[in-house]
Amino acid sequence: MKVLFFASIAEIAGTNEADISGISSVSALKNHFENEYPRIKNLKYAVAVNSKIVHGERNLNDNDEIAFLPPFSGG
Repeated sequence: MKVLFFASIAEIAGTNEADISGISSVSALKNHFENEYPRIKNLKYAVAVNSKIVHGERNLNDNDEIAFLPPFSGG
């Protein structure tokens, strides 16, 4: 699956995207990247799966596109 990072999360990860497989749930994916990049644990962020923000748990497939989204501000 393709994982996209935005703004401060991309800065912490040092990249805008990653490819990963073998992770079957949103919580497992979050744990993976929070362990790889511990500073992400301190951020509030949303996770979107295929352009839809996920609240709670969801199963993932290898063809999903995941986005780690920091808080937005608008005007």
